[in-house]
Amino acid sequence: IYDDRTFYVHPNDFHRPDNPLFVPEMHIEEGRATYLVAEHDAMGASPFGLDGHAEILSNEYEFLNMMMPVILKNQGTNKMHGFMRWDADDTGSDYRFDDDVTVHVEFNKRTSANMNRNSENVRLPPAYGLFIKTTDNEFIVGGLNVYVSATSTNPQKEVWLNNVREGIFNEEGNWEQLGIRNGDEAGFLSFDTPHYSAGKYQGYHQGAVGSTTIPAVFKFEVIKYDRQ
Repeated sequence: IYDDRTFYVHPNDFHRPDNPLFVPEMHIEEGRATYLVAEHDAMGASPFGLDGHAEILSNEYEFLNMMMPVILKNQGTNKMHGFMRWDADDTGSDYRFDDDVTVHVEFNKRTSANMNRNSENVRLPPAYGLFIKTTDNEFIVGGLNVYVSATSTNPQKEVWLNNVREGIFNEEGNWEQLGIRNGDEAGFLSFDTPHYSAGKYQGYHQGAVGSTTIPAVFKFEVIKYDRQ
């Protein structure tokens, strides 16, 4: 897939139960493989001309390698989705968790580079990842440069993201917790609704290679209660 305008169109034509998606060639861009594997259950995606440019995708592929046991478990279940920033107008993606809750994944646009009005040739950093509903009250978001929040779609209910844990998956696909996010780490000082930042990028400019951080993985517990 070399026509960037149709990158989101062509996979839909091949994403069928009887015909697993494989993309033998595509442009080198961080986030594309994650999107194809998570959103379209792709069996493979190969960037063309990777020789000499492997550092651009090294963080993403390390992330995918870690997540692969979980990805394979959830492919074909309709519980997993992939997302990536395609252009500057992309704000993120929403996922219906259940009849009462919608999860919002918002792409980060705050970087030291684009805050500088004198900067030239500034472009937004890569933003991508995956969403997986694991139980009736829990989901996973892994990715880079995204904020995660949730709102109630039921006028009788409120929703809260509780027990937000950052961690990794080991080679057997078992969860290993690294820490718990709360307070200021939940974005209370930046948003009306608490947003959790995953893999925050510290700055990006034209010519920068790859990411400065490896994508992060979070588990979220969804708490619902009656609206007062």
